[in-house]
Amino acid sequence: MDKAAQDLNYQSMLNINFKLTIFLLSIFSLVCQPQKSDSRLTKYSDHSDSLIVKSYSGETPPTYLQKLTKVVDSISSHANISVRSIEAIIPATGEEMLEYYNLTFNDSTYKYFSIIDSVIVKNAADNKYGFLPKYLMLNQFVDGEYADGYFDNLENIIIRNKKNVCRIYSNLPIEKVKRIQNLMRKYCK
Repeated sequence: MDKAAQDLNYQSMLNINFKLTIFLLSIFSLVCQPQKSDSRLTKYSDHSDSLIVKSYSGETPPTYLQKLTKVVDSISSHANISVRSIEAIIPATGEEMLEYYNLTFNDSTYKYFSIIDSVIVKNAADNKYGFLPKYLMLNQFVDGEYADGYFDNLENIIIRNKKNVCRIYSNLPIEKVKRIQNLMRKYCK
């Protein structure tokens, strides 16, 4: 790749990181508000969210990056954000995990990664919507220092909500939860 192409690629990544920063700041402000009914977090879908939560027949499903971009664009235009939008960006493949974890490689976006990750963990711990099964299946992609935190969080979630975690775990495909079998055996007897 020549220098001009590298510069263009770098500028594109900076633009995406900037939009993600705006998105994560918006989520942080929503999460840190006093506990009350907030329609921005309780909506399953709205027009601004339709790309993420609905799959229309005949349309190509959006890529993970498109989902992130759509959420960022919605936040930039002050549109509502649904819980389902946040759920939709929980990585479901190794490639998605790489894109998600790329936020930690830049000092300016690392804190926002922490914010969104804490939103995901909180909703998984509270067994909201589809967060818990997706969080359990995230085990297959975690690595390094992220894995350390993930397994600590997972154990705390299990202790807090053992009955639901064990029920959901027993219904997940075994190949997607192999790495947590020993932990689950410890608590799900």
